[in-house]
Amino acid sequence: MDKYTTISPSEFEKLVDSFSSEINQIDVRQLEMPMPMITIVNELKKLYKTNGLLVIHHKVPQILLNDLSDENLKIFLTHHEDNLVKLFFIKI
Repeated sequence: MDKYTTISPSEFEKLVDSFSSEINQIDVRQLEMPMPMITIVNELKKLYKTNGLLVIHHKVPQILLNDLSDENLKIFLTHHEDNLVKLFFIKI
């Protein structure tokens, strides 16, 4: 299974807008390391098939994505502008 799917900002927004279930959102851009990864992992523990997790980050969390490669998650990623990355996690 691929670690994640990179899509354009417009495709990403359409995906999030079309998601019919509850979406939890967190912004980890201002957190110092390793808090972004810890925060995301803690939120993913609460993720069910009936909701999604939208994460706003300042970079692609490559180590986290590698760690999650065996999880039952569908992960979408987009780069909006300098220092703005959005990730959308869906449990499958």
